[in-house]
Amino acid sequence: MEDIIDFIKKNAVMLKKVLYFTLAAVIVSVCWVYVFSKPYVSQGSYNILTSDLNGQYVSYLMYFRNAIINHESLSFSFSGLLGIDTAALIGYYLLSPFNLLVFIFKASDIGKAVYYIILFKTVAASLTSAWFFGKKRNYDFRCLIFSTTYALSGYMFCNFMNIMWTDSLYMLPIVAVGITDLTQHDKKILYLLSLAYTFIVCYY
Repeated sequence: MEDIIDFIKKNAVMLKKVLYFTLAAVIVSVCWVYVFSKPYVSQGSYNILTSDLNGQYVSYLMYFRNAIINHESLSFSFSGLLGIDTAALIGYYLLSPFNLLVFIFKASDIGKAVYYIILFKTVAASLTSAWFFGKKRNYDFRCLIFSTTYALSGYMFCNFMNIMWTDSLYMLPIVAVGITDLTQHDKKILYLLSLAYTFIVCYY
């Protein structure tokens, strides 16, 4: 027991951060699962697969999945008209690393893949914003109020139908920290890398 107490005392700061970020992820996940477990959301008029997400992005993700699995060309496809250039399609819509989740699911479960892509992006937004607010307030647990509301903001929900734009939401806090490092400490690397990543995955 004394060893455990000593370990906690010596690693109090680290354990506080672990608990802080764990709660940031768990709170948002619980809220998300609760909302999307409701019948009128999962099956009704508020179904996640609506508008462009259902009529456009699901097809793009399916093409991406099939092209990789079937070893087809990622730069050109004969699936449309007399053949189409798919490099622009991938560059515009499919460069988010979260899209790799489509390979975990069967083609018939593409809806589940989209569900988890958006869920993980929302959790990522909670974690990165918790990091941003935490750095400002010494990881005060009250900051989780702001990280939760940020991750579950109207912007995120309104852009479910355009999931490529939601990458910017989890990257914005990192870019903001990078700007702080640049202006206050003359450290450029985080700002440059985070901004470059954001431009690549949100090129459109």
